[in-house]
Parts: sequence; structure tokens; C-alpha cells
Amino acid sequence: MKCSAYRRKVLVFFHHSLHALLISKFAGYLVVNLNMRALLFLAGDIETNPGPQTETCLKFFYWNLNSICARESVKIPLMEVYNSVHHFDIMVLSATMLDKSVKNEDIFIQGFNREIFLSDHPSNTKTGGVCVYFREGLPIKRRDDLEMLQEAVVAEINFLRKKILFVAIYRTPSQNNKQFETVMDKLQIMCGEFQGERPYSIIVTGDFNCWSSQWWGGY
Repeated sequence: MKCSAYRRKVLVFFHHSLHALLISKFAGYLVVNLNMRALLFLAGDIETNPGPQTETCLKFFYWNLNSICARESVKIPLMEVYNSVHHFDIMVLSATMLDKSVKNEDIFIQGFNREIFLSDHPSNTKTGGVCVYFREGLPIKRRDDLEMLQEAVVAEINFLRKKILFVAIYRTPSQNNKQFETVMDKLQIMCGEFQGERPYSIIVTGDFNCWSSQWWGGY
């Protein structure tokens, strides 16, 4: 079989690579040293420039993390690493436990916009609260005109030419029955307002601190 000069060089390369691999295995090590150009050349039918992959879904992350700043803010680098793998559009955190003394740069998460949608506990004490991070370039804006609850963030997203309302809510577990009913009444009014916006979709996430024996079989 005739081979071009370049193909002969490629085959020689693989011969030496295989030889080195066998020697390395004999020595107790596994060394993989493959040239990607050579693999493409031998395959012959692989497109070298397939083009960008377009995301067709909104990816978001939610964590009821019980304080962002606890333990010297060790949870922030954990979220940065997790986001570097999954590339979320939105990251929602509840039970953030922030007050006005905490600045945005203190809780900035690499990979997201420096603007953060915050809704802390109305008492300005480090309890409860919710916040929303969003990636750079995401067409999003806060809709505080639709926020009828104290610890809530409502945002409008234009994703793939579709209007999406994204809602993050935290409800403190120490509320009595009457306060809980008030929260539910306001949430129902909010949902009515959302429908008036005629969105493509409404996403509600967060921690309502609710419990029912019907959900968990009595536990």
C-alpha cells in the first residue's frame, strides 16, 4: 500500500508512541501520549470545526445554604467550582443571612455578573434572606414592582425570545399560622400579577419552610 510522506510520518509516530506506551506499562506506569492532529488525519471524516453549541435551555442552581459568609465564606469557592463544570445561567441562594453591612464584592461568585439581586430579612439582621446571581450577558432585569413578599426576588428573563418570570422566595419558619396565611395570600396575588404579564413560563423556587404529613408519609 502506497503512503504519502506525511502519512508515513504519522504511522511512524504511532509506532513509536505505542512502543513507548508498552515500555511504560512494563515499568509500572501508563503513559498516554497521542497526537490529536494525527487522530483526525487517520479518521478522515471528522469535521475540524463543528461550530459553537447553542444552549436551548435555561440552567439554574438552587441551594438553601444557611449563610453565605459562614466559615470565612468557604461556600463561595465551592459554588465557583461547581459552576465551572455546569455553567449555570442563574444561581439562587436562600437563607443567605446577610445584612446591609455585607457588600456585593464580599459575596461575588466568579462567573456571574457583579450585580446581585438581594432581598435580605426586613429587620436587617443576619437571618433568612434570598439572593439571585446571573451570568454575564443574560438578558435579565429585576421586577421589584411584582415583589409583594418581604424576602423575595422577581426577575424577568428574555430567553430565546421568550419572556420568563423567575421567582425566588424565602419564608422564615418562625412565623405563626396567621403570618403564614398572609404569605400565601400575597403569593396568590403575585401569581395573578404574573399571569397578567403573559409570560411563556413562570419559575418559582426557594424555601417556604412548609411541612405536611401528606408529603412525607407522616415523618
